[in-house]
Amino acid sequence: MILSPILAIVDEPSFNTSHRPRIFIIDGLDECNEPDKQCGILDVLCRLLQGLPVPFALIIASRPEHRIRGAFDLGDLNRCSSRLSLDNAYNRDPDIKKFLVDKFNDIRKQHPFRAYLPESWPMQEVIDKLVSKASGQFIYASTVDRFIGSIRHNPAERLDVLIGNLDAGKLKPFEQLDFLYSVIFHAIDQADLAGTLRILGIVMVLSHRRSYHYASSFNNPVPYSPRFLERLLRLRTGGVRCLLFDLESLLTIDDDNRNIRFFHASLSDYLFDKSRSGQFWIDAEMIYADVAQQWLLLLISESSAREWRGKYYGSHLIE
Repeated sequence: MILSPILAIVDEPSFNTSHRPRIFIIDGLDECNEPDKQCGILDVLCRLLQGLPVPFALIIASRPEHRIRGAFDLGDLNRCSSRLSLDNAYNRDPDIKKFLVDKFNDIRKQHPFRAYLPESWPMQEVIDKLVSKASGQFIYASTVDRFIGSIRHNPAERLDVLIGNLDAGKLKPFEQLDFLYSVIFHAIDQADLAGTLRILGIVMVLSHRRSYHYASSFNNPVPYSPRFLERLLRLRTGGVRCLLFDLESLLTIDDDNRNIRFFHASLSDYLFDKSRSGQFWIDAEMIYADVAQQWLLLLISESSAREWRGKYYGSHLIE
């Protein structure tokens, strides 16, 4: 599909593009469902470039899935490639804000319902809220633009649906974003899914409630770090990392004693809304009950352990 057409025209004068870069762009490699095929595609492309009679460059855009990152750590791919990580070191908020402001300006000038828009629409704090929800992800911003910019609907009403001022009803404003989340969660091993969703729910509940005072009572100032969650839920060491292994594109674990960080502020909106997440829905009330039960069990076990240690060491000293 790539090599044969190029070889067929490489000697023609029209192919003389020395003054222009020759680049292949592969977007969304992570959306290839099977990890082995992802690595196979990378291997084929690497050998393909080496076999071309003229130089080409290759740009691959992908979420940082474990197998894809691992393929670039070894062999020819490692020697002939470089990486640009769009992580927190790159502040995308100004770009996303500019994108949204420009799109809202287009709506005010061109939309069929522009005459019905309030003079100050949209408010600056609304734009700031949307930028915060995007968490640096342009897919969120583009989804907002498509939903609000629909020519068959009033943009002001659609924006109110997005920010929660109006009931969405049967509307699905984040259908594309929800599809992306669903693709990621479908990749989780079914045997691990319940445990993975449990961990996510607990982390989101604790982080939203800012329950630092609970953790500090157990001499642990980090209430949703892997180490503390393993202690709270009586999991083996490394159990949290194992359950969250397939979610590297949604969160990061820097250290077992540091809080788990999410890349997408909108992930909790998706997981706590059954109409959006379906089989991946997390029941917030069940999570609160689970957390309360685990706190109680941990409190009892640690109090019993302290009491036992006191009796043992006390009798030992007496003897």
